[in-house]
Amino acid sequence: MKSYQVFLILATLIAVSAPLASGVKPNCHCMRYKSGPRVIAECREMLGYPPGDYYGEAGRCQRYCGAMLMRAWDSVEEAPQFATWPRFFKVENLAEGTDCFNDRINSCWSVMKDAAAMDDPCSRVDNAYTCFNHSEVNQREEKYFVPQSQLQHKRNILECKEILQVSPIELNCIQRYGLFEHAKGRCWVRCFMLREQLYDDETGVDIYRTLVQRAGALDNDLFRKNAGDCMERVRESCGLDNCTQAARMAKECFEPGIWSVVDKIVKEL
Repeated sequence: MKSYQVFLILATLIAVSAPLASGVKPNCHCMRYKSGPRVIAECREMLGYPPGDYYGEAGRCQRYCGAMLMRAWDSVEEAPQFATWPRFFKVENLAEGTDCFNDRINSCWSVMKDAAAMDDPCSRVDNAYTCFNHSEVNQREEKYFVPQSQLQHKRNILECKEILQVSPIELNCIQRYGLFEHAKGRCWVRCFMLREQLYDDETGVDIYRTLVQRAGALDNDLFRKNAGDCMERVRESCGLDNCTQAARMAKECFEPGIWSVVDKIVKEL
């Protein structure tokens, strides 16, 4: 074997083994982290806006696009996801306290929401942005976990159906008797959570990402404690396989949430 061939083989082995040696799991699933400015840049590109012009008609709808991509806007209610939106802003002077700040945001939105029509979502998002982006708040530069959309949920569920080779007969049984009552149903829930990186077998369900995904309040300490205690009880159960452990955590510790998302889509297949 020639020396350059040996070099190429060694280089390939080093490149492949580096993530494993460092203990870093490769991101083989569907989780994404993005910063607010990065999302706005993507939106400007998708909308075909020229660089540099962030105001006026040339910048119209970029914030709406960004809010949709970061799941910070409820397109049904045409209103902000108040549990999600504050993640993207850093309050510099919060002497008044978090509750007062939130009350001020809600009061602002109660006025601003009527300043734009329901069928003008771009203006409504701009108005909501105004409530958050006042003098005491700076837009954060950090990257944030981006929740999956309903369409992405369905795609992941369909991919897991193919991965697990769920037959038409098995699908019918799962739809009739429920996910938990069928071995492949329980594995389906686990596969879904793995694909969306909400779960792994060692640490259980990721509470932070699950709260973001369900648009829950991130400072809900009671929910975090209850969910953590619930997962510990499930882990202490004897003889659980990986699929049953994952399914029990989803059903017993994070409902409404993960379980209802999977159950609803599976029933509609």
